[in-house]
Amino acid sequence: MADDSVAVLVDLLDRVPAVEPVVLESLGPPEGDGDEDDVLDFLFRRLEAIYRDAVDEVTARWGVPSFDGTVAEDDFPPWADALVAAVWRRGDAVAFLALRHTEEDGPLTLEAVALTKDEIEGMAGIPGVPGEEDGDGDGEE
Repeated sequence: MADDSVAVLVDLLDRVPAVEPVVLESLGPPEGDGDEDDVLDFLFRRLEAIYRDAVDEVTARWGVPSFDGTVAEDDFPPWADALVAAVWRRGDAVAFLALRHTEEDGPLTLEAVALTKDEIEGMAGIPGVPGEEDGDGDGEE
């Protein structure tokens, strides 16, 4: 699966703007008589391991992401709409891997996503691209 992550992200970048995320992996939703929180935690840990392999694969090709962390971190990009995300700047766009749980009774998903800077800036009140302090794309202040 991780070997496909770079190819999927490149394909998405070739088609921006307005491309739908690609679900690379999906687990759940929790079913059965067990403790739903325990099952969800187990599924999250399992998907997080797959996510980490995918991040490592992309990092090996594209270098260290400009952001790699969880929604609990202060500098988490809110436009990622995820629990965990790794973001790479690619020209006038960003490509990222996102671990998402968007529906309460839905599955956990690992998604490949690409957005242009214009798409991100069009999201009202949402800060810009990680590693882009001055907003002109060169990463310098």
